[in-house]
Amino acid sequence: MSDTSVIEAAGTIEKLASSEGSELVEVEDEKFELHFDYLGWPLIARITPHESGSLHMQLLGKVGRLPFSAEGRARRIGAMMLLRSTAKRRPTRFALTRNGDIALAGDLEVAAPVTPTKLITAVTTLLASIKPYLDLFPLFVDSYRHPPN
Repeated sequence: MSDTSVIEAAGTIEKLASSEGSELVEVEDEKFELHFDYLGWPLIARITPHESGSLHMQLLGKVGRLPFSAEGRARRIGAMMLLRSTAKRRPTRFALTRNGDIALAGDLEVAAPVTPTKLITAVTTLLASIKPYLDLFPLFVDSYRHPPN
């Protein structure tokens, strides 16, 4: 599971369960966050209003840590090649942070009002575009993936 507190998780689940036919997010709302694990990767789906008046869903997470050359030159080169192959991909891409973490970022416009069905569809769209990369990253990086239960 992710590091989301039980109270936060219960509130999110309650909001999702009680909103099946209604809205989770309207344009004037601050934001909505859903913390979840996808195949062991802790991820966040965040819906925020955009200055254009539309809603945007961001998919965020940390995949792992880029190995140092001393830890394995071939692994580092492989990880860098994977990062470069996703640098200009849209809607989802991976990037290297200052401290050597490999971060996942995706962005997708979502029509208001956001219902649970629209949220799951948007998350699935972004996850489908990165699944092949998530399958390859553990070969090259020290993964932040949780072992399955």
